[in-house]
Amino acid sequence: MKKSFVFTILFLIATQSVAVFVAPSFRELGFSAFEDPDASINVLLLFLIFPIALVVMVLLMRRNRKNTINALLLFAIFTAMASTFYVLLEPVGVVLSLSIAFSASLLLIYLMIKKKSWVMADLCGFILAVGITAMLGISLTPVLMLVLLIALAAYDFVTVYVTKHMVSMAEGVIDLSLPVILVFPESRDFRIENRDRDKDHESEPGAFFLGLGDIVLPSSYVVSLSIFLDTGIALFAAIGTVVGVIALLIATTKTRANAGLPFLCSFAIVFSLIGAMIL
Repeated sequence: MKKSFVFTILFLIATQSVAVFVAPSFRELGFSAFEDPDASINVLLLFLIFPIALVVMVLLMRRNRKNTINALLLFAIFTAMASTFYVLLEPVGVVLSLSIAFSASLLLIYLMIKKKSWVMADLCGFILAVGITAMLGISLTPVLMLVLLIALAAYDFVTVYVTKHMVSMAEGVIDLSLPVILVFPESRDFRIENRDRDKDHESEPGAFFLGLGDIVLPSSYVVSLSIFLDTGIALFAAIGTVVGVIALLIATTKTRANAGLPFLCSFAIVFSLIGAMIL
């Protein structure tokens, strides 16, 4: 198996493991997107965020406003990373944890921008993925999360294979070397700027690219199951996401651009239902 494929699978497993571990702390500190995780309107609100964000990104790219995109993404990355660090460090005290969280986030972002290295981008991406996965997982009950996954998987399918807006956005974002697109290379010496033109969810001889959302969304379902339902069923869903990412990786060897969510979400849902019947 290619090194890039192994790294992708390990990244997914590590994200889910840490997110499940820290999710209770996020919940205890009130780091939930919604006050009521069982409110149906939450699904609609979250679903609307994605097409709106995609339209804004595409419009900015068409007007060659990459600096604006870069600034918006960096602000979002800083906020998410600082929140994650704060939750992890909160036991040492509010003032100290906030100071460390802000300082560590700024340092990592500075190194990521300066070095433009896939290692730094993926490190920041991992912290982002853990924090967003935990927060989203405690914000929706499993049933609502399941509905959201089905809707977003269908949306991802359309925007990758039909309208191709997601592919266009990914092409522009990859060049920014930000952890919105994760990079899993065959060699540590791989550099994004030296690659051939690639798109989201693609494989090339040098690296495999995967959108951060393809890790976060199905992993949030795993967290939601562990928080609101049963750890055993969550484990089945986690296994399903691994099977799903393997299926995606195999698909990339035949068709370069693929939608990630239909693979990971469908297997996560099916395996969780199997787990619910068995346990």
